Amino acid sequence: MLDVTLTVTLVLQGPVLSQATAMGNLGFDAHMARNHQGHYYMPFSLVRGRLRQAWEEINDLTNGRHAPSVPALDILLGPQNELPESRETSDFRPRRGRLHMTDFTYTGDGAAPEALYRVRVDAERGSVDDGAMQIIESPFAPGQHVPFTGHISYRAQHRTEAEAIEAYIRKGLRWMPCPGAERTSGFGRLLEVKLEAVHEAVATAPSAPWPQAANMFHLAIQPQAPICVSSHQVAPNLGRVPIFPVR
Repeated sequence: MLDVTLTVTLVLQGPVLSQATAMGNLGFDAHMARNHQGHYYMPFSLVRGRLRQAWEEINDLTNGRHAPSVPALDILLGPQNELPESRETSDFRPRRGRLHMTDFTYTGDGAAPEALYRVRVDAERGSVDDGAMQIIESPFAPGQHVPFTGHISYRAQHRTEAEAIEAYIRKGLRWMPCPGAERTSGFGRLLEVKLEAVHEAVATAPSAPWPQAANMFHLAIQPQAPICVSSHQVAPNLGRVPIFPVR
């Protein structure tokens, strides 16, 4: 069993917009997303959605042909979040996938926010239509090479499987034309994909002999990553894990 971590760098061509929903600088209608440290970034959910779309397009094109397709999308990325017909919002059932992604953070030199203007011209008057001007925050100049770096991690049974999944990821990322917003306006064209893989053997705990005469034994669980256990807030329960998820 291997733990695989891919360091992925997406080099985009400016201007780039990963549109934020939080408040930004005054005077802008569309803001570039920033993380809690104030760095420009692209959310992992955006990259994951574009990767799924790219894999689906590849599978559609290679269906029934000799070119290899990408199998088991729902296993790699988790099943899609489809809304039930009788409900307006989704449920909270987990949709886990084998691939774990981080946000992709801008790793280039300093960037200064500038303004880009988009307008819609009125066909009759030849001037800007009423309310049809958008001011976009653009910290990257047109034509500038803009690197965003993140990590994709997963587990594989052996090196052959690890390299196969890496090849699927590389192919899907290279298939994406523009991962950000305003793609039809020429924003954020993908220029290059860089991948660096690190393989580490998974450390397994040694098994202990089963106590034949005992009817109860102590169990210690040490998570390898942060966990969240959903339960009713009954104090004091912060230091305890209910038996239901363990069972």
